[in-house]
Amino acid sequence: MRQFESIVDVLIYASSAVGLLLSIALSIYGLANFPSPLTGAAATLGMWVLLALLPVGLAYVLRFPSSNFDLKRETMFELRFDGCPLWVKRATRCAVGIGAVLFFLPGVLEMLGYIPKGDYSSLGKESPCTMVGGIGLMAYSAFFAHLYSSRNSGQSAGAADR
Repeated sequence: MRQFESIVDVLIYASSAVGLLLSIALSIYGLANFPSPLTGAAATLGMWVLLALLPVGLAYVLRFPSSNFDLKRETMFELRFDGCPLWVKRATRCAVGIGAVLFFLPGVLEMLGYIPKGDYSSLGKESPCTMVGGIGLMAYSAFFAHLYSSRNSGQSAGAADR
């Protein structure tokens, strides 16, 4: 069972790293072309980055409780980034913050009337310029850091919590 968990962890780490790099690229591309929507290859790549969140998120959600099955709920909440080095904590919080700004930026500017309203009815054809990269930054960085933390602090904290 331990070997299977390690394989799943490697897959989550690799998928998160690739998703994070693609999200950074999409964010930069979206900002460079702001307020135009992502089209063509960038929109297709953005669609795949979002679709990949489902299996990676599912693997993470199924894996996380098994690495922390002996912890109390309150302890699990406190250990979110407990096993991460300081630079991972800061990088993750920055990525989530930047991702949130990028996610809400087009919507806020559209509501305020600074940019024209977009037609985002079909994700594959036109995607909001920075929203896709923002979602990816938030999700993939959190998956990576939480899994890293649970692998490094779950076992030692679990033994102390019993």
